[in-house]
Amino acid sequence: MNVRYAIFKTFDDLTKLNKQTSAIDISQWKSSEKLNECFKKLYNVDNSDNDFVDTIAKVTFPIYKDKELPSDIYVYAVSICDIIMNPKFPDIKCSRKYLEKRINLFKVFN
Repeated sequence: MNVRYAIFKTFDDLTKLNKQTSAIDISQWKSSEKLNECFKKLYNVDNSDNDFVDTIAKVTFPIYKDKELPSDIYVYAVSICDIIMNPKFPDIKCSRKYLEKRINLFKVFN
């Protein structure tokens, strides 16, 4: 299982995209209100019952379904979620360069 699949499984009302989706469709998706709502939910930690990153990580790594996630797994999942779902990031592809930048950023906050 991968994080992209887990995002669409967790936010099942989001339009599903894949790596072959056109740049125009990605741009429209990134500017949609629905994506914006879902992206904000990723960082809303006021209600621990709705920790969407935790849910996405546990769908991706089912071995942790009933366990606490290791911080590295959580950071990896939130980094990919941020690349795919961030309206300010123009693409949905997770290149190594951008993934490493996000991982380093989120490790600071973890």
